[in-house]
Amino acid sequence: MASKQSTTSVSTNDAQLPALSSLASQGALSRQPDNENFLLQDRFFFQMPRIPKFTYFVQSVSIPPYQYSSVEQPTRFVPIKRPGKNITFDELTVQFILDEDLQTYFELYNWMNTLQTVADYDDVDEIEKQYGSASCMVLNSAMKPQFQFRFYNLFPTSLGGFEFNSAITDQEGILTEATFSYSHFELESL
Repeated sequence: MASKQSTTSVSTNDAQLPALSSLASQGALSRQPDNENFLLQDRFFFQMPRIPKFTYFVQSVSIPPYQYSSVEQPTRFVPIKRPGKNITFDELTVQFILDEDLQTYFELYNWMNTLQTVADYDDVDEIEKQYGSASCMVLNSAMKPQFQFRFYNLFPTSLGGFEFNSAITDQEGILTEATFSYSHFELESL
């Protein structure tokens, strides 16, 4: 009885798997990253020149997503998705520890009071003075600046509350957060 061997045909046609054939032609060494270190969460430095004391007490910064919506192009069949028109920027959230003198809290509180009237219209700043800027410098594993996010035309929209509690036994700093709106951000290598 003759056994029938199964043969598998492998096509060398690049049109069938163009990505795979281009990877194979590059070679394994050319696909290796130059730096295998991970980005670490505690390697950052945040600063905001308008409120300099705030910088010292910053604990975390949530870099917002960089996104835009897609639009659908109608067709007779399935609609085709296309890139949208406008990039949207979510708000920047920064957590910080309150200092004993509430200097960081007062910096933000006073800034917010110059944006909207609370009791007197004279307290509201001119439009040019209402904005600030901020930067979040990201450090590599050797603590050297790698790149930075720059936020433009920034202003606070929310100053978080905090709680006092006389029943706790372990004393920790009080953590709260501030939220900022801004026109845009840029990412640059250093």
